[in-house]
Amino acid sequence: RLTDDEIVGMVIWIMFAGFHTSSNTATWTSGELARHPQHAARVVREVDSVYAPGGELGHAALRELPALERFVFEVLRIHPPLVTLMRLVKRDFAFKGAVIPSGATIVVSPYVAHRIAEHYPDPERFDPERTFPENVFAYIPFGGGRRKCVGNAFALLQVKAIFTALLARYEFSL
Repeated sequence: RLTDDEIVGMVIWIMFAGFHTSSNTATWTSGELARHPQHAARVVREVDSVYAPGGELGHAALRELPALERFVFEVLRIHPPLVTLMRLVKRDFAFKGAVIPSGATIVVSPYVAHRIAEHYPDPERFDPERTFPENVFAYIPFGGGRRKCVGNAFALLQVKAIFTALLARYEFSL
């Protein structure tokens, strides 16, 4: 059971985390749209085909934006909103000949994971057409496995809504 203070703390944490990751992703998406006009043009054409300024932007329309979604996925790969993911080890386990003891903290970096050339050839190149690896832990902007952020789908929807509205009205440039 959680105490009232723990519940309040978790609600505040969830609200802050959601704001932080979405605002970071939106900021980096703006920058990458400006840096890559050839990719931005494809995204704008897609947005224009689905949404007109002043029109209704619904959930179904946001699901029909694969170019924008791929663009945002690549933004999240290059600029993950979380610098590290930390987990507390609950019981001893062996990994590559080393024993990781219970009570230790394991730290994983999405930034580093997203630049492993074995999974991402030419990892520093921004490429929204890139094929993502099948390994579910190679792409972890929101964590992975059982502890993956429960808000990741909402965050993606939120960022797509922001850029659908913005790209229907504005161009980004450096």
